[in-house]
Amino acid sequence: RIGGPRVPQYTEHSNWVVGIAFTSYSQRYEVLSGTVSGEVRVWDLRMSNSVRQLDVQGRAMTTMSVHKRIPMMATGTHAQFVKILAADGDTLQVLRYHSKKFCELRFGPVSFVTFHPTRYRLAVAATDALVGLYESKPKDSDST
Repeated sequence: RIGGPRVPQYTEHSNWVVGIAFTSYSQRYEVLSGTVSGEVRVWDLRMSNSVRQLDVQGRAMTTMSVHKRIPMMATGTHAQFVKILAADGDTLQVLRYHSKKFCELRFGPVSFVTFHPTRYRLAVAATDALVGLYESKPKDSDST
C-alpha cells in the first residue's frame, strides 16, 4: 500500500536525470540532481523550486556522484572525462583517458562514478568493463 504524506516533486529539469544525491553540508539539507545536458540543480528540501543551477559539464554527462561529507561532486562523460568539482561547481580536477604519464590508468566512456563514504577516494566505472580507483595524495607527497 502506498500512502502517507505527499512527497514533493521537482519538475524544472528538461533532460534525462543521470544522478541525484542528498547532502548535509553546513547543516543545509539539499538534494542535487544532474542531467545528461550537464545541468545540476540544487534543491532545498523546504522549497518547491530549485535554489540554484550549475552548468558543470561541457559535454553530455553520463553520471554524477556527490560526496557525503566533503562538499564536492564528480561527473563523467562518454568522451572519457571525469570532472571533480567543488559544491559551487568550480572544477577542482579533470581525469582524462589520454595521459602523458606511462603508468596512469586509462578508461573508456564513463558509465558510473561514486565516492568513498568518508575519504577522498573515487571509483570510476567505464563501458570497457574497467573499474578505476583514485585517491588524493597529500600535498607534500610529491616531494618524495
